Amino acid sequence: MAIYERATDFMGSTTPPISTGRCLFLLSPSGGGKHAVVDRIKTLELAPVEFCVRDTTRPTQSWDNGSHRNLTHEEFHARMRGSEYLTLMTDGTGNLFGIRRVEVVELLNQGKIPVLRGLVSHVQDLKGQLAEQDPSASLVSVFMTTEPEDAWWKVVEERGFDVEGRVSTSMHDLCNLNDPKRNIDRIVVNSWGHLDETAHAIAGLLR
Repeated sequence: MAIYERATDFMGSTTPPISTGRCLFLLSPSGGGKHAVVDRIKTLELAPVEFCVRDTTRPTQSWDNGSHRNLTHEEFHARMRGSEYLTLMTDGTGNLFGIRRVEVVELLNQGKIPVLRGLVSHVQDLKGQLAEQDPSASLVSVFMTTEPEDAWWKVVEERGFDVEGRVSTSMHDLCNLNDPKRNIDRIVVNSWGHLDETAHAIAGLLR
């Protein structure tokens, strides 16, 4: 695992065209800026990234930015029994989240780079599932930390939704980043106020 202390470590180099069949597994503490960075990559036209819409039984929140599809528990479990999900997770409060396999395939067929979210512990399993789903597809796993270190924590507190659960899950991920079994490809620091640098850094990993 390579760790880059600053996003500028990626900048200024010549990069080849975006390859096809690439997926991005973007992890960060809750409130770490995943939506902001992906939106910036799109705005700067650095890479054809697109969030996979996740099914969830959790009520829609204002910060979801259209990246979640609300289902009842019955609907979610029916799709789960049908093995429709590539990723599955819970937030510890009984709410379920899942990315449909068809979402990933459709974005790949459109020449997009699907952006998936989940937990650090999902990386290895997701790589295996993706290989079974589409042997030509590859997965780049990136964990985005923040600077200042507690910037994400303040965002979670401001949102006021499931603060305890989100902080607990995020801290667990941060404590396990250096576990070699996690198979995270890169760690990038998202410095508040330097979003363009972070966008360039992550886009550079997708080439």
